[in-house]
Amino acid sequence: MRMTTTKISVTIPTDVLAQAERTLAQPGETRSALLSRVLAAAVKTAAEQLYAEGYQRLPVTVEEDAAMEAAAREGFADVQAEQRARGRAWRRRAAR
Repeated sequence: MRMTTTKISVTIPTDVLAQAERTLAQPGETRSALLSRVLAAAVKTAAEQLYAEGYQRLPVTVEEDAAMEAAAREGFADVQAEQRARGRAWRRRAAR
């Protein structure tokens, strides 16, 4: 899938850019790729932090936890049943 991009002009202190290129850049990586990768990592970290803070403010209740566990068990049971059915079909084909 092709990602859309936006061209921007930013001013970065020379020493910060030089240090980023020395310490963060991967071999052959362009400045655009470096800055995109570092910014994406920062956005992901910030989103994860917001997620964690949300759970600290509103932790999962015992009831919610039980409901999630029941749903997971049901989902795993469905997957196991499907895998058993595939196994039976595979054995029938192999026996031919």
